[in-house]
Amino acid sequence: MACAFCCCPYECVKQTGRESSERVYVYKKPGLECWVDKIQQSFSPEFLADLKNPKYKLQLWDGSSLTQSELQQQLLDNVRTYSSPDYPGFVKERESDGIVYERNPSLEKEGNAFFRLVADLKIPADLAVAMLLDAQKIGCKDYALATVQFFHTFPDEQSFVVYSIAPPGGPIAWRDYVDFSSWRREEDGSLLQGATSCCSKEVPVFDGAIRGTMLIFGYHFKPTVGGVKASLVAQTAANGCLPSSLSNSFFSFFLTFYLRNLEQTGLDMIKAGTAEKFVSQFPNLGPLNLPAEFRG
Repeated sequence: MACAFCCCPYECVKQTGRESSERVYVYKKPGLECWVDKIQQSFSPEFLADLKNPKYKLQLWDGSSLTQSELQQQLLDNVRTYSSPDYPGFVKERESDGIVYERNPSLEKEGNAFFRLVADLKIPADLAVAMLLDAQKIGCKDYALATVQFFHTFPDEQSFVVYSIAPPGGPIAWRDYVDFSSWRREEDGSLLQGATSCCSKEVPVFDGAIRGTMLIFGYHFKPTVGGVKASLVAQTAANGCLPSSLSNSFFSFFLTFYLRNLEQTGLDMIKAGTAEKFVSQFPNLGPLNLPAEFRG
């Protein structure tokens, strides 16, 4: 009944999704699901069969081809390397809301900026990674997504192929992405999670959209008392006719929300008592067993 009097019913749906303990592989934003279902083409059965072959090589955005295990190691090694405070070339641009914003001119590619954000988050590392592996939590965290689909899970259950669609906003047209996503636990107890674009030729472009490229998007979560030190490294190419200076501005703006919305979703789950059950559904993550400092 509460939603019948709500000024924004979508907010009620979003909050329910944020707090839910259910693991979700396919998310479609309320109000856009019929449009997505009508336009999106099916994934090729041949491609889905190829992904089950451990020797199959995924073609990356830079033209290289790697197996799932090779790509997992390369991607997460890169996330760890760029997240290190010792990596040269990062210049601090500003600090706001507890987040340090940095940019590395030496890592720019065709005008696409390379960002690094660092912040303390008041959530456990395992919960943070679990949320980044769930379509609904990503969709509720990122306002700019119409759908998130984890359409293939590799045997290690820590690597996935993900398809997403971002609706237009301002000067930015529809974009879609095909990404490899993976995570691992380091010997020091920290967690790495990352994504990079692959298999673009094997997945049809959403009609009317431009295929975007995720060069790298990754997190390094280092456990601290009462939370984690989170480092986010990110570089994307919007492609199309949008000037990189404009896409960089939009991207930099939204990165703030990625970190803070991730934290807020985790806090909402802890408060609702759903975090432990949620994390338990992800092999090799947890058990959470939240200590007192996470319970407020």
